[in-house]
Amino acid sequence: NKELANSIDKFITNGYSVCIWPENVEGKDINEMIMKGMTADEIISIIDTNTYSGLHARFQLSQWRKC
Repeated sequence: NKELANSIDKFITNGYSVCIWPENVEGKDINEMIMKGMTADEIISIIDTNTYSGLHARFQLSQWRKC
């Protein structure tokens, strides 16, 4: 979604860290992930390993946009 990507880009520009979900995550949001059986610890681990800032965030966002 172009609007979502632009919003994420603005957050990166403003110095925020962003979580860019990997493709293999099932569910559109955290609630749906829990409903599909993921534990809170699993979700926290995914967030921790996929949170980026600065140039690294820009790179990850560009990779996400290609998908």
